[in-house]
Amino acid sequence: MTVKETAQVLAAISSAYPNHDRFASEQAVEGMAKIWAATFAEDDAKLVQLAVAKHIQTNKWPPSIAEIREIMLTIQCPDMIQPDEAWIAVTDLLYTSGDFGDESDKLPDLIRTAVKAVGWSNLRELRRQAITGGKPGLDRVAFMDIYRPLFERERQRQQVTASVRNTIDDITEKLAGDGRKKIEVARREREDREQTLRRLELGLLRGNYLTAEDPEIQRIEEKEESNE
Repeated sequence: MTVKETAQVLAAISSAYPNHDRFASEQAVEGMAKIWAATFAEDDAKLVQLAVAKHIQTNKWPPSIAEIREIMLTIQCPDMIQPDEAWIAVTDLLYTSGDFGDESDKLPDLIRTAVKAVGWSNLRELRRQAITGGKPGLDRVAFMDIYRPLFERERQRQQVTASVRNTIDDITEKLAGDGRKKIEVARREREDREQTLRRLELGLLRGNYLTAEDPEIQRIEEKEESNE
């Protein structure tokens, strides 16, 4: 968005909120124009204008930069699923899935990450307990405790401009120590083990009983021995 387009956006905001003290002085408006022009320089003017229009029609007070960027994010990234919608997607899948196997791969990436952190079988068991007389809602609590912070971190990451996001990523990568690397190794090992167990489970269901000579069995045994 150019400086001229920024001025047009701010003129629209000031017209929509003529009595607000944010526009009381020329100096204040000039300061706003500079920071808005710098912040939205990488963004499409039409997208910013659309976000401003939505804010004006739904809020009684003039917008902050963060509020406009948040609206822009909801328009640009429809796959950033809000927590309540994410839980509905999980419950739909739990309801339609079979009794065996992990079907979380059918879910969007961020939701799937949260489901895998809780454990598909754990969610399914909590749901079964609620149906058979146990305390209801524990499956939702377990999922939300993981998904909400995941969603918020990703929302903040995507909400900033590409240049700011890339700079933060570069600095984080350079400063990251063994802690982050160990977390990544643990995540990959877990995913690898989950895939192996899923293969074993499917093999049993299909009657393809695996023997001790099977490469998958041998690999599991070798990893277990190395961890002892």
